[in-house]
Amino acid sequence: MEADELESGSGDSINRVDLLLIGLGVALIGIWGTFASLIASPSKLSPYLIGRAADAKNEGKPNRYLGPGLFFVLSLLIFIVVMYLLKLQAVPSAEPRDVSEIVQSSASYKVGYALAQLIDMFEQRVMSGNIWSAIVIVVPVYAFAIALALINRVLMGWIAPGWTAAHAVGAALYNIGTIILWMGMTVLISTIASSFLPTPILAGLTGLAFLTVIGLTAVQTYQFAADVTDEADYRLGILSAVTPVAILGLIVVFVILLV
Repeated sequence: MEADELESGSGDSINRVDLLLIGLGVALIGIWGTFASLIASPSKLSPYLIGRAADAKNEGKPNRYLGPGLFFVLSLLIFIVVMYLLKLQAVPSAEPRDVSEIVQSSASYKVGYALAQLIDMFEQRVMSGNIWSAIVIVVPVYAFAIALALINRVLMGWIAPGWTAAHAVGAALYNIGTIILWMGMTVLISTIASSFLPTPILAGLTGLAFLTVIGLTAVQTYQFAADVTDEADYRLGILSAVTPVAILGLIVVFVILLV
């Protein structure tokens, strides 16, 4: 291909592909720094809550972190890929009738079963070429984040007038994205560790990891709201502590609806 062809219409298409692939690569690299900051220092992400680095101190500097929307989407995609790869390597599991009634009645089993159904449906529709239909499958996860954002907006609005709906949605997307990516890594590590750790210990560690990331959302919410609104007092801390409770309550509701 000649140089003048690269500058023509076909070249524009090539450039768009290059930009797309480069952008995706940069995002996949940036997601891990964003994830680490959401765990260690969530306040660093507060300027990005509304989808852009809105803080004056970020002007003229490249964005180091992903916005909440991109972080949420990539976390979900990484989770789906991890589950798919593990499924390819998995030994055929027991049929539901072979699982004890106690296990089937547990909340963790129902959450896992609901997620497994969503992933299987997503995989089947992607493989059949129904891309838009596959995208619809993950809509419940986004609806979950919006429901959390609504609760967050109402609660924080009582004492922090500067906390807008945009901030609430951004915080919820960061919250849910963190949980999704954390649980994807937990499942991957648990699968590897299952070869040398007893099942009861592994189940306990997995449950602890789940409770840890759920509790982390309270810290994230507090740091986001305190940084955005300058309302860092005990009332904000109390309301932020409602976030994990709201997430657990919404999980119960969505599991009932999906299972």
